[in-house]
Amino acid sequence: MLTAARTAEIVGALWSEFDEAVTTWTIPSERMKGREVHVVHLAVRAAEIVKAQQGIGSEYVFASPRDSTASLSNMAMALTLRRMGYEERTTVHGLCRATFSTWAYESARAREEIVEACLAHKEEDRVKAAYNRARHHAARKHLLQSWADFMAGKMGANEGDEDDSRVQSQPGARANVVSIGRAA
Repeated sequence: MLTAARTAEIVGALWSEFDEAVTTWTIPSERMKGREVHVVHLAVRAAEIVKAQQGIGSEYVFASPRDSTASLSNMAMALTLRRMGYEERTTVHGLCRATFSTWAYESARAREEIVEACLAHKEEDRVKAAYNRARHHAARKHLLQSWADFMAGKMGANEGDEDDSRVQSQPGARANVVSIGRAA
């Protein structure tokens, strides 16, 4: 949820893809849908989760519980939704990526190109893609941290973060995320 990454990218995450401080995750092109290297700027909570996995598997961050030398299967997250009773209400893709995108756009947290860069979507306009090489690292890092804060209940969907005194917990905010997440 905190990285807005695709299931295959997450379950196949290798320790070698994370920087030493576990602040960025660089997914190689061969593991990306668009076949381009993608850098994910980890929110503080996402980094904590990754660090907590250390020592569990060998090369995979999320190792299989049956074989620590293998990754989780692609079905691991779908089965979690089933166990939680949400399989009829959402999909992993919808919950993780569509919900992030919807929140980012609805809350006007970032410009379109920042949201799409977090999702590793390619620019459709071939001319724009040829000339614009911006990666928006600082803005992407800020957006993913804001997303993590929202998911933790530290801010409402439309709250800005320029004034920390306004950041308050929204009890129903995280529960509503599941209802947004239905996607193909």
